[in-house]
Amino acid sequence: MRAAAGQLLPLSTPFDAPRRPLPVSVPGESGAAGKQRRRHRSPTRAAILDSPRTGMQVIGERAWRDHDRRRGFAVRGCTASTQPAAASTICRRGRRAAVPADATERVPARASGDEEGSVHRVIGSFGIGSLEVTQLSDAAFERDLRIFFDGVDEAAWTAELGIARPEDPVPYGYSGFLVQGDGQTTLIDTGMGARAREPGVESCAELPERLRDAGVASDEVDVLLHSHLHLDHCGWDVTGEGAVAFPSARVYVHEAELDFWMTPHPRAPERDVRFADAHVRPLLDAGLVRPVRGDARVTESITMIETPGHTPGHCVQLVQSDGEALILVGDAMHHPAHIAHLDWHSIYDEDREMAREARRRICELAIETNALLTGPHFPILTLGRIRRDGSGYRFEPVDAPAVRG
Repeated sequence: MRAAAGQLLPLSTPFDAPRRPLPVSVPGESGAAGKQRRRHRSPTRAAILDSPRTGMQVIGERAWRDHDRRRGFAVRGCTASTQPAAASTICRRGRRAAVPADATERVPARASGDEEGSVHRVIGSFGIGSLEVTQLSDAAFERDLRIFFDGVDEAAWTAELGIARPEDPVPYGYSGFLVQGDGQTTLIDTGMGARAREPGVESCAELPERLRDAGVASDEVDVLLHSHLHLDHCGWDVTGEGAVAFPSARVYVHEAELDFWMTPHPRAPERDVRFADAHVRPLLDAGLVRPVRGDARVTESITMIETPGHTPGHCVQLVQSDGEALILVGDAMHHPAHIAHLDWHSIYDEDREMAREARRRICELAIETNALLTGPHFPILTLGRIRRDGSGYRFEPVDAPAVRG
């Protein structure tokens, strides 16, 4: 079922998928929505740059600074966290570095792109209509991106990214998105988590701290949505001890995604099956998971849009409020370069033809709804709109809209 441009689908009733005795959810149930919220309001970008209290936790953005000049894919103006650096840690090139409690120096909001350890935000907020959307980093580091341009001519994709060699490191990370408004708090994807390890990265596992920076306790999350169940998107579904991390949340996942990983399908990689079982099975056992089918509007403002290809049940999230829209692309696009080149694929795309069609559908939906677009692997607050470019598409970066006071 598709909505016309700018319109919301009716609230869907997720169903019980076969072979799993899961409860049918009642869309619109408030969960913990009545609790008093501790709201975090980010200052304007100008206030950050002028404020002596600026202490945004940041890491490398050198390649994206060059990319901004050449391709327009980098972070533009925004709002961002001003939590003191001493309150958390700073991750540089994948290493955790504790900040002394009595530290007085603050990390600048934007450092030189030519210096080691120059900036990359780990938390930032913006507005979509009456909603506040906050991107929360679980880990931020630099890596080469060859696996996301599998089989693509190296000269073509390195030129598109503005790097000299395929092995050159580019800022990358794992993020979740917090959507606050309409009387409830929704978390979309939960990062790598405490128990996974990425080669070359001593897992930062920062998402719970970023959630606290945003003023939200784990039991105040009413709704948890998953784009898919790869390990870097469901890692904080459970704590480091294996307990359910968000016990008050209704959890929405596409039924095909659950079938693929929890049955599991013979094509599902064994490592990822084990991870999904350890991180999603506790939610199933607790009766928190509500499988969905097709395009499912699961809150007043958020619709899960079926976009299979990267995985069989991959979904993007369409967030709508007061005539404004945002699309969170999950892993349908790991980098904005995939917008101009729909046939450039990650090694992890399960069905490449379907993944290409999913990207095309996302681009068309973004144009129809005039939506902003970003993703969990884009640097924090890398936002843009999709424009037609001949028979294809291009990504046009925009400043992040302010949160309404």
